[in-house]
This record gives sequence, C-alpha cells and structure tokens, in this order.
Amino acid sequence: MSLWKLLTVAFMVTLVQQINGQALSNKDTLDAAGKVSLSWTTGTDSITFEIQAPTTGYVSLGLSPDGTMLQADMAVGWVIGGKAFLDDRFSAAYEQPSNKERQDYTLISGDRKSVV
Repeated sequence: MSLWKLLTVAFMVTLVQQINGQALSNKDTLDAAGKVSLSWTTGTDSITFEIQAPTTGYVSLGLSPDGTMLQADMAVGWVIGGKAFLDDRFSAAYEQPSNKERQDYTLISGDRKSVV
C-alpha cells in the first residue's frame, strides 16, 4: 500500500476575499487517475483557487496566454514543518520560473495530510 502526501494550497488572485466556509463553486480533475483536482470560485474582483494533489514536494498553477509554460504567471505552494508557503513566479522560458518582486497572490491556507 503506498502512502501519498496530500498538499492542499488555497490562494487568491489580486484581493483577499472572505470565503466564510463556502465550498468553491467549480471543480475539475486534472489527471487521468483522478488524483489531482483544481477547485475555484470567482468573486467581484478576485478568484480563489484550491489545488489538491498527491506530492512530496510542491504544487503549482500557471496562467498563460496560450496554456503553455511560456509567459506564464505561476503560483507555487509547499508545506514545510506544518507551515504553508506560496510564491508568485513568472516563466519566460521552459525553465525554472523566476521570483517576481511584486507578489500578487495571497495564501489563505495550506496543509499536508497523509492518506493511504
């Protein structure tokens, strides 16, 4: 039996909006095995995303004009020692995205859970 680390990172684009415990209104599975999911909801001036994925490292979400890594604005999230982190990055090429001076994403929460 394999042990997966489930990392959930929720973050917001532009402005922080109170969720008040509401479920996110949209959800899609991003892989054939059904283990990676993206949920989101839109507000007046923000979008809230939640990514759930089996990982031992990090999760990321990239937004680009054509759906590729080129010119992608990326949010990268991870958990170390029970503390969640989120970094706003930009990818100008097919390589490790660079840090951005201006951090446009706000971390709401993130955790790591062991599931069997």
